[in-house]
Amino acid sequence: MVAVREGDASVLLAEAQSGMEMPEIVTLEAVVNHQPSGNVFVYLGPAGLAIEEAALLRWRVGVPAAAVRTFDTRRYVLLAALGGASARIESQTQRLLMTIPAELFLPNTIPIGLPGGPVLAPPPWSAFANYDVFGYTSEGTHYGAGLFEVGTSGPYGSGVASVVANSSQLAGGTTDNVVLLDANWRYDDPAGPRTAIVGTAISPAGAWGRSLRFAGIQYGTNFTLQPDLITYPLPAFPGTAIVPSTVDVLVNGSRIGAQQVPPGPFTISNVPVVTGAGEVQFVVRDAFGQQQVVTQPFYTSRRLLQPGLDDWSINAGSERLDYGSESFDYGSGFLSAYWRRGVTDRATIELLGEGDSQARAAGATIDFIPASAGVVTLGAAGSNGSAGNGSLALAGYEYQGRQFNVGVRSIWASPAFRMPGDPPTAPLQRLSVASAGYNFGALGTLGVAWIDQQNRGEVATSTTAISYSASLSSRATFVVSVSRSHGMTAQTAAYATLIFALDERTSAAGDVSSTRSGGATHTVVGATLQRTLPIGEGWGYRLRAAGDEQYQAGAVYAGPYGRYGVDVASLNGVSAARAEVAGGFGTADGVVFASRPIVDSFGIVRVDGVPDVAIYQNGNFAGRTDSDGVAVLTQLYPYARNRITIDERNVPIGLTLNAREQLVAPYYRSGAVIDFGVRRAASAILEIRLPDGSPLPSGAVVRRDDGAATYPVGSDGEIFVPDLDRATSFAVDWSGGRCRFTVDASVLPRETLPHVGPIACVPEKEKA
Repeated sequence: MVAVREGDASVLLAEAQSGMEMPEIVTLEAVVNHQPSGNVFVYLGPAGLAIEEAALLRWRVGVPAAAVRTFDTRRYVLLAALGGASARIESQTQRLLMTIPAELFLPNTIPIGLPGGPVLAPPPWSAFANYDVFGYTSEGTHYGAGLFEVGTSGPYGSGVASVVANSSQLAGGTTDNVVLLDANWRYDDPAGPRTAIVGTAISPAGAWGRSLRFAGIQYGTNFTLQPDLITYPLPAFPGTAIVPSTVDVLVNGSRIGAQQVPPGPFTISNVPVVTGAGEVQFVVRDAFGQQQVVTQPFYTSRRLLQPGLDDWSINAGSERLDYGSESFDYGSGFLSAYWRRGVTDRATIELLGEGDSQARAAGATIDFIPASAGVVTLGAAGSNGSAGNGSLALAGYEYQGRQFNVGVRSIWASPAFRMPGDPPTAPLQRLSVASAGYNFGALGTLGVAWIDQQNRGEVATSTTAISYSASLSSRATFVVSVSRSHGMTAQTAAYATLIFALDERTSAAGDVSSTRSGGATHTVVGATLQRTLPIGEGWGYRLRAAGDEQYQAGAVYAGPYGRYGVDVASLNGVSAARAEVAGGFGTADGVVFASRPIVDSFGIVRVDGVPDVAIYQNGNFAGRTDSDGVAVLTQLYPYARNRITIDERNVPIGLTLNAREQLVAPYYRSGAVIDFGVRRAASAILEIRLPDGSPLPSGAVVRRDDGAATYPVGSDGEIFVPDLDRATSFAVDWSGGRCRFTVDASVLPRETLPHVGPIACVPEKEKA
């Protein structure tokens, strides 16, 4: 048994140093790297000084297993085994002063603190219908058309169906047609994030395939259900702190946050960097004012997935043919499976397989970052079908820098290569695209793009375009572009415009365009003045005049129950007119309404009983409450934070709200209820009497049972009480006794400041 004496450490230390063979254990106040670190058991004996293992682990010091010894049931680590560490006992203060090198601390990964996702609003059962009808008339041509959409949603998903109706009156006669566009039921699992669709859907294209519209079943990943999720790899940056420190994180010179770090090696992860090439700086400051600056370059790309993250989709059904002109024209059966996975933070692989009755194709692609110098893409695919066996190869490269960017991508296909949905003739032989750009800062941005495509049996086509844009001031922007196309014919086009922002929604522009083809040049000079529609109610318009006898004038008004627009135009002496009416109907939470078209999701704002309250969505005016205190928002973004604010100046005195601002995130094409919890909180003058009819004595103190406040009693037993929003009990104390009374706010007179009483105050002893 080891003798344990927790007394005077200086005496014990002197005994140990005098050659005493009996080991001792003492408790001392530890100071590690100049930081107070609590009490610790210290072993003093022939083997040398040893520190309690539990304390070292608490300080996050790596403990070599071979250096652990057990004395008196406690585990200790010999100081000599901690390479580079030193310790001394300060006898006067009985403190253990330790210096531990940073590399002996265990590594610590610290996320920079990305915001969590929005809290989704529970989806109530709701329904909506949209309509958008317009008529067009010109010389010899008159027709009308309409787009109609109906939907319903609830806890089990949302269903939407849309149709288009056309009626044309031409010189040769009249045709009528109603076509089903899309109809499906969709269920979203935001936690997945996954989506299941039954009905019409679009398959993913992958790196080399093509998207197909089909009717059937689709199930797979849907990252749009978590808008705050960063799917591409975020770099992690290591550093070292000797003592507890604060780390300021700067990305490309802009401070994005700060983080407290303990002593030792650390890694800052999930740094929200921009994509492309950049530079991160860590400024490490300790409590003594010392600082160190660590600079590291990085390269990130949205083409990659975080390590271990999967993106997949399974699709089965029948191909949709003649979309927009036929309702139920289907091709053969169709099946596809798509999968991507982040293998490392520098490599992502992709597999795609799909097939129908005419062709089956499968292939693999890899995107990887070599030495922080951009993203390389390599892929290959093979096919089998009625055309025989074929192959495809894909190669690409992309680099995005802070000033310079470049990208190139090419696909080559053998004569027999086919994918589901390919046309029966003129299959793809090659397709190449390239682009480059340079940012000159205040001098503007220059860009170059080129595309070349060759289909078998057809003439190759290519287009080269150069563009330049610059901000001349905070309100003026200049854009110019020149393009040259080759194919069946050659054509050169040039365009330049100068745009002035007059306010947040209004702009004026002057432009000139010139086209040369077949030896002839056509140049047009024009001017435009336009004002975009607001989120809520308001006007928008567009006026244009150009040198080729082109004139156009249009106006649109967004009202509480719809959107109404008129356009008139003239070109080369031929005039035309167009009128449009669009709106919607819906119901949710017992409210039936007419509104503007419901674009994504919608919300029912309740400020119950308070009319004409201004409602703002993400800082923009969106409407006012009606006579029932209800407003409808028709452009809520699904799964994103929509900040809904009300103007409290329209809320009468005597009414209180749960909050003046709420964040709401609705489900896809669903309704959400945004209730501001209006409650009546009347103020009143209460006249309180004792059982004998005499008033409460002046100076008595009245206390609310809910602990909200106390009120003094004035003359004639009167008190002023604000915020009476429910039945409230009160206790009264004075030198001569104690009594109680209750006031029910629901029966108070609807006056600005009612006088209520007399109210009997029952002595405590008379309470049942």
